[in-house]
Amino acid sequence: RETEINKKLSYFIQINLGNEYQKGGISKNEAKTFLAYCRDDLKINVIGLMAIPPNDKNPTDYFNDISNLNSNLGLKHLSLGMSNDYKLAVQYKSTYVRIGSAILGERKN
Repeated sequence: RETEINKKLSYFIQINLGNEYQKGGISKNEAKTFLAYCRDDLKINVIGLMAIPPNDKNPTDYFNDISNLNSNLGLKHLSLGMSNDYKLAVQYKSTYVRIGSAILGERKN
């Protein structure tokens, strides 16, 4: 807990853009209500949304949707993009990207 470490942490809300059962997150339709719950009831510092589009689809429409939602909610940061699509994600206002495999190599199972 934040009080135990004496720090105020920053959080992203994960949106399940493709409504994929294997991914976590909430639907886009729940974002406004969930953000209010996080801020008002839980008193946590939500700084933005995060999402991973479906692997088998072009991410452009998904990035556009989540970028617009993030802006409409008045959030400052957006976490989109991974090693294979981070350049595109930045075009859609992503301020955080996850480029692990480009640096560390592919995961070994």
